[in-house]
Amino acid sequence: DDLHGRHQDVLREKDKHRGDLENLRGEHGSLRSELEAARQRLRILELAESDLQELRKTQLQREPAEALLRAQVRELQFELEEDRRDGASRIVELEGGKREADENHRRVLQDATAVNQAHDRLETNLRLQLEEKDREIEVLRGSNSRRPSN
Repeated sequence: DDLHGRHQDVLREKDKHRGDLENLRGEHGSLRSELEAARQRLRILELAESDLQELRKTQLQREPAEALLRAQVRELQFELEEDRRDGASRIVELEGGKREADENHRRVLQDATAVNQAHDRLETNLRLQLEEKDREIEVLRGSNSRRPSN
């Protein structure tokens, strides 16, 4: 019963770690999507900067609007860089969590293997003991049948 309980505990722990690993994979995919969106925003910002340069050439009278656009581009680039740093650090954190989950999963599998091996040894020992008892009973039955009746 104790081995069976421990085996069940190990299986539950294994399922928990598997769930944790799937959650981490989901978060990793979400971060990849966010990173792709950030890249798209960067491409848009690069196009906006190009448009801004064209505007300078053709419409010098719009200097105030140009200054505002440059400030917005710088702010967006700053925000994008912050997002990129945050995303990169989150990816590193998730990868660390994934490594830890993988290690825990490996240990759970080792524990499960050890429990299974112990169970197999116990089962073999019990079977051998049962066979020995069966032989002893047969010997006793044989000696009882050889006794003369009084």
